[in-house]
Amino acid sequence: MATAAIPPSINDSKSCLFCSTKYDRSRPSICLCQHCSIPLCFECMKQHHDDILQDTAQLSHQYNELRQLFETKKKMIVDETASTIETVNNHFNSYINELLDAQHRIIEELKTTEQQAKESLVDVDSKLQSLSTDIEALSKDGIVQKERMTILSTGMKTLEQRLNNYQVMKTENLTRTRQMLTMSFGYSPTVEEIPSSRNQTNENTQNKVKTEENTSSVNAMVVSKLEVATSDKPLDSVQSVSNVIQPCYAVYGYASDEEDEDEINIKISFDQTPHNIDRIASDGDNILYTSYFDDGCDTIEHFILDYKDGRSNICRDWKQSRIIDLVWWNSIEKFVCVTMKGIYTVQRRAETLKIMCTIKDDWSYARVATNDYTLFLWINSVDSGFNGIDVYSTNFDRLKIIDFNNNSPGSFIDNSTSFCATNNTIVSLCTRTRRNRNVFQATFCNLHMNRSHYVILGKYNNEIEIRSDSEGRLFITTGLNRLHIISPTGQKRTIRLRSNGESIAILNNRRVAIGNGSRQMQIIEY
Repeated sequence: MATAAIPPSINDSKSCLFCSTKYDRSRPSICLCQHCSIPLCFECMKQHHDDILQDTAQLSHQYNELRQLFETKKKMIVDETASTIETVNNHFNSYINELLDAQHRIIEELKTTEQQAKESLVDVDSKLQSLSTDIEALSKDGIVQKERMTILSTGMKTLEQRLNNYQVMKTENLTRTRQMLTMSFGYSPTVEEIPSSRNQTNENTQNKVKTEENTSSVNAMVVSKLEVATSDKPLDSVQSVSNVIQPCYAVYGYASDEEDEDEINIKISFDQTPHNIDRIASDGDNILYTSYFDDGCDTIEHFILDYKDGRSNICRDWKQSRIIDLVWWNSIEKFVCVTMKGIYTVQRRAETLKIMCTIKDDWSYARVATNDYTLFLWINSVDSGFNGIDVYSTNFDRLKIIDFNNNSPGSFIDNSTSFCATNNTIVSLCTRTRRNRNVFQATFCNLHMNRSHYVILGKYNNEIEIRSDSEGRLFITTGLNRLHIISPTGQKRTIRLRSNGESIAILNNRRVAIGNGSRQMQIIEY
């Protein structure tokens, strides 16, 4: 509050400061504001006193509002924490119930499968009983019947072979996910704390990233996240727990080559190429293949399958290191050739083949796969020792790496021989020895190489390869006269080929082309 002091005498008084500065007039002062030490007339002193009272009231009102805001924020911390805890409890209660339902469903399906498997062996038991009766009859007759004994022995060997080949085929995908929820409280930056665009322009990229991180770390809002660690997506985007925890199916059946071939009619035709087919790929209509030569250069040839095309075949020497993997990348409409020294693209232009080097390096192992958006390069680097997958864009810019040295997805990566990719899955063929036999399996992973399940495929010989079509079907050669086809739903069919199959290319109109190191190419219509 302003207080006034009367000057000692009129002669010593000064002019009113407010009158001379605010109102352009001259009045003698009659008092001196002790608070502000300014001379004022009576009228200005009264106005000054009222202004001081109003400012004081405004400060009191401002303080009360600030106190109310403080209490609101304290209540926000308590309420948001309680609400988030309730959300977590509700989520896990629901999640646990869905897990228990999934567990019950899986167990019931396993029991049903067990009963069906037992019923499938009833005919074997019946034949065993029949054999037992025949053997007892031989003992009672007391007469040596060599022909009948031979028949019984052959029947027992047949049953023995059938039982030896009877095995369990299990598809397992019991994924464990890491649940996470974080919450933070903090202060958002004021306008003065936010760097101007001019200052940001003068800073380098690293300082920009740090500024963004610091700004996000003091966000005033309550940050609440609930994530599935293996999918990099919020849990809300997952439709159901059944999509996260897949059931484990145990399928019993016979794995002998004689009983595993497809029963439907498959049309197989042959085409003859000028040179041997060692690696092959197709744009859907025609093929590009490479031929290995011990003396001189290898060759590549663009071979016309479609007689309506009207163009002729083009063959030229391949003067780079040997092609060890070959695919067609539809997104860039070029063939991608992998060598131990780098990646090349091949494109037909009129009557020439344009070859471009896109990546140079030195590898001891290299395989390639593509989907609609990216190229996956599975390599073992000679220089850096890197073992993993490089992921590239359609411009061959590296997007990310999947390092097996730091985070191995499983032992299957050590024996991988071929792999392919769809828009949501990577499937790798890996070999191993089982009961002194060379067998192989298809291992299914997501695009981060987190393994979900595998399918046992049986025996193989030398070269094996896997490719996928536009609808997600998988086609797998075995090096033998067998071709495996796995549908997107997981159903496996096996087709008996006319000759062994090693390399494979996907054609349009539900066809595949298969090579085996010879000039004879099999065309399968499925």
